Amino acid sequence: MPRSLSEDLVSHFGQEVTTIATCWRIERRDGTVLGFTNHDETISYNGVDYSPFSSAGISDLEQMADTEADNVDIEIAFDSEYITKTDVQLGLYDNAAMHVFLINYKDTTQGIVQLISGRLGEAEVKEYGGKAEMVSIGHALLNRIGRTYEYRCDAVFGGAKCGVDAEALQVNGTVTAVTDRAIFTDSSRSEDDDYFNYGLIEFTSGANNGWTREVKDFGSGQFTAFARFPYDISIGDTFTATPGCDKYPDTCKDRYDNFINFRGFPHLPGRDEITRYPDA
Repeated sequence: MPRSLSEDLVSHFGQEVTTIATCWRIERRDGTVLGFTNHDETISYNGVDYSPFSSAGISDLEQMADTEADNVDIEIAFDSEYITKTDVQLGLYDNAAMHVFLINYKDTTQGIVQLISGRLGEAEVKEYGGKAEMVSIGHALLNRIGRTYEYRCDAVFGGAKCGVDAEALQVNGTVTAVTDRAIFTDSSRSEDDDYFNYGLIEFTSGANNGWTREVKDFGSGQFTAFARFPYDISIGDTFTATPGCDKYPDTCKDRYDNFINFRGFPHLPGRDEITRYPDA
């Protein structure tokens, strides 16, 4: 979202009485664009209508002068026709782009003062609403770029650098018991414990048809996902399971016979070896 600030808007901030409102624009994962404001009337700016929405709270903006990321906590009550509990549970607001800015609602041609732009983290469903943390675009400066020397492999399992044909290892299953939305059992599974750890589960029927989650733990036919599925799992639901990899050299060598493509550095000396010194 472009930042613009006119001399007229600068002058308006210096007046004794101002007509300034805060607006926030959300661009969801499915392409939907929503606009909200703390003003009591709709504000139209740059092709988006910002609707009055008093049931949202934004924490104090914490802005850093260095490369630390700016953070904002967003809390929203589910009493709007635009933001529903179901949409939050489905993850439509996870990683959504968000822009917060100030505007003169009496004269929007004066432009805006952009406070922060970034993306929402994983939205949580609370008792009376939703909550998410927004991290500014400066957070990208904290991400690692390039390779580093690590004991474990840094390739994506099943990707081109890995070389394992993960799709050929997929199996189809049927739910025979359910604990909750994250834990279920297929009693027909005979794979070793941990075989599907860090792999994927995709439901092919039932309420969660088409939804995928990463496997946190597998043992004795029971799957535990890192995140809950959006809808209840039912006995008889079918799924496809793709095995995973913990990126350790023994797993690459013994389970997948793929050590030639291992992209870790298991033979580098560890910290204890580096800090050794001759005996007196």
